[in-house]
Amino acid sequence: MPWFKGNLHTHTNLSDGDSPPGEVARWYDDHGYDFLIISDHNVRFPPEVLQAELRAEGRHLLLIPGEELTTWWSGPERTYALHVNGYGTSVTHGEADGGSVSAILQRMVDRVVTDGGLASVNHPNFWESITWQEIAALEELTFLELYNGHHLAANEGTPSQPPMEQVWDLVLGQGRRVWGLAVDDAHDFQSLGADRANPGRGWVEVAADAQDAESILAALGRGLFYASTGPSLLGLSIEGGALLVVADRPSQVEFIGDGQLVEVVSGEEARFPRGRWAYLRARVVNELGVAWSQPQKE
Repeated sequence: MPWFKGNLHTHTNLSDGDSPPGEVARWYDDHGYDFLIISDHNVRFPPEVLQAELRAEGRHLLLIPGEELTTWWSGPERTYALHVNGYGTSVTHGEADGGSVSAILQRMVDRVVTDGGLASVNHPNFWESITWQEIAALEELTFLELYNGHHLAANEGTPSQPPMEQVWDLVLGQGRRVWGLAVDDAHDFQSLGADRANPGRGWVEVAADAQDAESILAALGRGLFYASTGPSLLGLSIEGGALLVVADRPSQVEFIGDGQLVEVVSGEEARFPRGRWAYLRARVVNELGVAWSQPQKE
């Protein structure tokens, strides 16, 4: 089954990005991506016209519709940034009302799911807005952003919020099957720097039947992908009751069972028995960055 590289979170000048959709799409095509979701704040970009232009230019990139449902909620003590991406949606859904973080998030997730889309909780540690308990309580949530390339995403945690990888394990530990994403959240295409939200920082590689929206969204929903900030994997499967990981270069492969590091293997190929763990996942580290498999359960 072929692998398709894609970014699930990016912005244009239809909301708070610095470049028009065509320029953004052509950047991703020029850099070897197979698909892109433009996820502007409370705006669903209809991709049909731009997709036809890209095809006429002989470009390879597939555009899949989406939106970042965005609510800035002023709670009793402060303001919270509540952002949910909807993938494969058909209309604009916008912000939501509610009396709490949990109620607003659930309302946004419900809108996406009712529309036939897949929902992701975005950058929970931004403004320390969403706790792991609130994520774990959401019904019909498919993804959370394990890595977000925006410089304010606080992937490594804050004084009151754990690192995102720990958040993921805490949610998984509640028996929830929530897939982990790596995304750009790109806003800045005209200026580069550590304090800019630039493209190319996080992506997914999806094992899908074909390069079309239906196949890619179906594979994403089933967790048939890995997330990465640099490493590429040549193989990822369950064989003989073991999780098998094949990297494209020597790497350190860390196997995590039920949130605990249970084995470290150095090299290009590593395997570890699925065993007694409620879930088992792999973390691949090399000089390019980190890649994460999705959790494997019985």
